[in-house]
Amino acid sequence: APWSRRSLYNGLGDAARHAYWMCMTAEQFGVDFAKGLGDAHEEDSGRSYYYDNSGGNPCCEKLMDLHNNAIGRSLAGKPGTCEEKVLNSLSQLRTCVQ
Repeated sequence: APWSRRSLYNGLGDAARHAYWMCMTAEQFGVDFAKGLGDAHEEDSGRSYYYDNSGGNPCCEKLMDLHNNAIGRSLAGKPGTCEEKVLNSLSQLRTCVQ
């Protein structure tokens, strides 16, 4: 999928990147290792809150990333490549677009 530059920060491109990373890591090293790696990465990243364009609830990047990491891990071991599985699961991913 062609991701715009804007989507690569808290958009769909960012969400897909997290899911793909976790799917690939879980398939190669196991779900437990992937979860530990993903969780540690988010702890090290800190938190950032802001309001979405609709004026709705504040969005937490960390929670978005943890959610998308979990989706990616859940795809591991299912038929198909991680790329295919993530692209077929875009509607399950969470974004926080500024």
